[in-house]
Amino acid sequence: MSTAARAYYEQLLERGLSIYLFHEGLLHEKSVTIDDSLAFLGSSNFDIRSFRLNFEINMIFLRY
Repeated sequence: MSTAARAYYEQLLERGLSIYLFHEGLLHEKSVTIDDSLAFLGSSNFDIRSFRLNFEINMIFLRY
């Protein structure tokens, strides 16, 4: 992972976020956990180009 990708790690950790790194090869997955009831998991980047042009998919998990 590049240094640029880690630029905000310290600030995020200070705010209570957890960061988990995968070191066993390529993991082409992105996830975003919003809170205890909402999360996104999938292969696309979170931008309009990926949603419209690429054949990738995300799942939205919502707990009531």
